[in-house]
Formats: sequence, structure tokens, C-alpha cells
Amino acid sequence: MTNEAKDSHLKNPPSSAAYNSQVARIRMKGFHRDDKNGNELDASAVYLVDPNAANINVGMKPWGNGTPVVSNTAYTNDSDVDITVPATKVWAVHYIAALIVTTATVGNRFLNLAVLNSTPSIIYAAPATAAVAASSSGQICVGLAMPASTTIRRRIDTAALTLNAAVQIDSAMPVLILPAGSIIRVKDSAAIDAAADDMTVVLHYVEYDA
Repeated sequence: MTNEAKDSHLKNPPSSAAYNSQVARIRMKGFHRDDKNGNELDASAVYLVDPNAANINVGMKPWGNGTPVVSNTAYTNDSDVDITVPATKVWAVHYIAALIVTTATVGNRFLNLAVLNSTPSIIYAAPATAAVAASSSGQICVGLAMPASTTIRRRIDTAALTLNAAVQIDSAMPVLILPAGSIIRVKDSAAIDAAADDMTVVLHYVEYDA
């Protein structure tokens, strides 16, 4: 093509109709990417797009295809709480905290936390670090990047959160990827006034479709 022809081509580009039969190919190299309509794109596939479109938008949620959830649930007259991952969902748990407010019924409460699979068998446990007396309150919390407790704890042995006299060496909470049917269990293992003490449980997690 001569320089004059090139100049003419640049000054007078073909109409968009000339490209109607052409397609552009785009290969997704990322992970957890969605198209602009919210449909999941396969990172290994090739997608055809209209080269005449004014914009080609491929969005990416900062957390992938999951939905961040922060829940704060009060349980009145209940210090034995089970929270179950719903059917068809997967939770990536980042933080768990619980607060117990006790009645005047005499006795020390021990606020213990465990994560169980659907069997149920314990896959993670955080025993109480201190007793909670009558007419008072106490809490337990664990989370990613939180340091392990330096307090010596009694070991949790069963899904019922019964305690062993042996000590437990603590470690920080690991990444917990919980499939449907998994259970987050928080309870006063002493069951001093389980039907009257109050509990509040806070969860931070990302929910995914299984």
C-alpha cells in the first residue's frame, strides 16, 4: 500500500459495517471473573466479542464469586448455639466471636467454641480461657491472623465440647473452608443455666455456591 493509500485509509476508515463479519477473541487468564451481566466466565475458555462495541466490560469482584457476610445474632435464653452452613453453600470463615451474659444462677460457665464437620467430628476447637461467673459476662473470639492465646487451656475432646483435664497447646485459627452441613458450635460446656443465659455470636465469612 502506498503512503497516499495509507493516509486515505486512516483519514477515511471503513465503516463499522465492513467489520460485521469479524470477531475478536479474548482469553481469560484470571480467576473468578464475571462478565458484565454477572455470568461466570471460564478462565480456560475463549470468548467472542463484538469489535464494534464502544466498550467491552469484564468485571471482577474483589472477593471472587463469593459474598462477604458479617452476622451478629443474639440468642435469648440459650447458651448452647449451633450454626450450620446451609445446603449448596461453602463458607470461608475469617472470624468467630461469642459473648455470654449470665443469670444469677450460681456456677462458673466455660464458654467453648468448636467447628465440626457434618459427622460431626471436631476440626477446630478453642476452649475457654477463663470461667464466667453468675451475673456477669465473658467472651471468646478467634480469627485469621489473630495470635494464639498464651493461657493454658483444657483440651476439648468431643463434639459435645466436654473437657479433658489435659492441657492444650494453642495455635492461631487456620483457614476454615466449611462445606454444607458443617457446624460452628459455641456453648457453656458446664451448662449451668443453658436455658436462661444469653449469647451473642458474631461471624465474618465469605459465602460461595458449592
